[in-house]
Amino acid sequence: MTAALESVLPGQAVILQDGIYRTDRPFFVGRTVNGTREKPIRLKAQNPGKAVLSGLGIKGRLPLFILYGSYWQVSGIGFTESPSSGLHVCGSHNTIADCAA
Repeated sequence: MTAALESVLPGQAVILQDGIYRTDRPFFVGRTVNGTREKPIRLKAQNPGKAVLSGLGIKGRLPLFILYGSYWQVSGIGFTESPSSGLHVCGSHNTIADCAA
């Protein structure tokens, strides 16, 4: 999933299949990975509530998912077992819907 978050383009979607996505470092979207008003980037669960990001392996007090990009739409994803905040959003014009953290 990390490669998809680094290379997704405006108007594209990263669709998570059902399951638990475990990590030992935060999932990260940098400041240069942006959608546009007309073409936002979508990160969504194929089946809402069935794709879960787990931060159980993260050392230290880091968030599970860090979103610095702008014009993202995140939906239907669970964020669990984070040592800090589940979802840390710093970008602009982002929409978070139907997520559990």
